[in-house]
Amino acid sequence: MSDPGRGDDAPTFPLQNVAGAELPAPLTTDPDDGTWLALLVTREDGRLARLRAGEALSSVLLEATVVGMAAQPVTQLLQVPELRARVRDEVTGGLVPHVLLRLGWASSSAPPVPPTGRRGLADVLEPWDAPWPDPATAEP
Repeated sequence: MSDPGRGDDAPTFPLQNVAGAELPAPLTTDPDDGTWLALLVTREDGRLARLRAGEALSSVLLEATVVGMAAQPVTQLLQVPELRARVRDEVTGGLVPHVLLRLGWASSSAPPVPPTGRRGLADVLEPWDAPWPDPATAEP
């Protein structure tokens, strides 16, 4: 897919705004906005390869956070089997694509992006009664 307004065959990618109305400014699709695209790939597509890809993605996202970069996974493209196969065959030379990642720096004049919504602790954990007994003194 290309952007007809650019007058060339440069690819464009669908973006998903997970912050919704919390995002103070719309996401840009400007190809010159200073972002990079990274494609996370593995040699195989088994369960272990997907697990390792998830671990690698976690590391990249954490490191991006540490250095103050914005990171946006773009997985919609790879959720369509035909497109995923095409990326594998035409872009990666046979390596299996897992996640397209958009990385960049927020503008210094932009307001801070609020964190995405999170459920409260009480919504995900049930409180337990009294504390656990000390295992050293508990009867077998």
